[in-house]
Amino acid sequence: MATNVSRPEALAAWWGGRRPGSWREIAEDYAHVMSVFKLTTTDGEKTALASMLDTCTN
Repeated sequence: MATNVSRPEALAAWWGGRRPGSWREIAEDYAHVMSVFKLTTTDGEKTALASMLDTCTN
């Protein structure tokens, strides 16, 4: 990950090109890793994750 890219931008770039059907799994895995390592999330990351989860139908 480039150091001149903000975390929310990097997250959006990372998941944006993937199949929408995989977004729920990606969001859940991302949240799990953040929790396990007790990392904080930015408002941008929360927004990106919420957007990913909003696309899920189940």
